[in-house]
Amino acid sequence: MTIAAPRTAGLICPAATCVFDLPAEGPSVGVARRMVRAYLRAHRHGDDILESASLVISELVTNAIRHAGGIRVTCSIRMRARAVRIEVGDDGAIEPRVEVRHGGVDECGGRGLLLVDALSADWGTYRRAADEEGPGTVVWAVVGAGDGHGWGGL
Repeated sequence: MTIAAPRTAGLICPAATCVFDLPAEGPSVGVARRMVRAYLRAHRHGDDILESASLVISELVTNAIRHAGGIRVTCSIRMRARAVRIEVGDDGAIEPRVEVRHGGVDECGGRGLLLVDALSADWGTYRRAADEEGPGTVVWAVVGAGDGHGWGGL
């Protein structure tokens, strides 16, 4: 099954939340990065938040594709005055281990959540209930001022 990737040209998402689905395939990482950049530019967020949010969503989408074994990734961007909350959910039936690792010097990967941790005011994970959008894991991160606790329910 192929899920069509959204176009970033002319992105209009006036609401405080923007949600989009992508196929769980490598090229979706770049699409997610372009989507978050276009959305934050449209809402006039500063370069510091824009750059950090771009890297965070890249790492979270990469992990969802690489470790969840699903066919789609759902991205959500929620704004507040000086902060952005990014959520990336997978539809994988397995529950991946989500933890900060310190990859060895000879390893090609393993540092993504270390970057997310460094760039975020707060981050975490939860497992979706099967009766919501299906099984899957959601990893969220708050970039900018404040912490994740003011974002409700998580």
